[in-house]
Amino acid sequence: MTAKRSGRQSANSAQQTRKQILCVAGDLFVEKGFDRVSVREIADSAGVSHGLIRHHFGSKQQIWEQICDLVLQDVLMQIKTILSELDPNLPANERYFSLITRFLATQLCDPRPMRLMVDAVRDNEMLFNYFQEAPADIEELFDSELRAVQAQGYLEGMKVKEMKWLICMFTDAPATLAPLLIDVYDTSLDKARVQHWMLACQLLATPLGIANDKLPKPDSLEEVALPWSRCITDGRCDP
Repeated sequence: MTAKRSGRQSANSAQQTRKQILCVAGDLFVEKGFDRVSVREIADSAGVSHGLIRHHFGSKQQIWEQICDLVLQDVLMQIKTILSELDPNLPANERYFSLITRFLATQLCDPRPMRLMVDAVRDNEMLFNYFQEAPADIEELFDSELRAVQAQGYLEGMKVKEMKWLICMFTDAPATLAPLLIDVYDTSLDKARVQHWMLACQLLATPLGIANDKLPKPDSLEEVALPWSRCITDGRCDP
């Protein structure tokens, strides 16, 4: 009995160690960029040996890949949750507008996962290829909703990858260009992010035929975003 309990404790300890390494590595990748972070630095920041990092993951790229997997799983859950909470009687254009704008608000509330991916794929072809092989479920959900909209006569000719590109741009810009964003709207960063999000809503509303009186005007992004996220960079990761 003692041996079994000890084995479970050992397995739990190993899992917690892996979690700690992933969380620390995620923070470092976001702060410094993938290429500027070494395995040694991850080990020192996580309070573990360099050898233990190699034992659990093998290489820095494998650490990033596991982080990427967790983030993409989180994205998939976010999309499914947003869709499940939508009124099934909504017209396709309003449904798509709600999906994209609420998903964007969720990403803007915590842009670190997107920053992690944008930085990593910028100059690293291997990481870019890995990111491009995202779970098919994500693209299928976006594509299915887009096709329903196009059947209504909206966004004709748009490809799902173009919408992914717009989401990336609108999510990453406030994080990488925060001083400029504050200057543009002459207010606090949080309020400027709301204005930035509302700009995205306006740009999306026109081609979707969404009337101005239906555009949301929240005081904060948290009013629109999902109230949860399993972001691996904040200590709540669950590998």
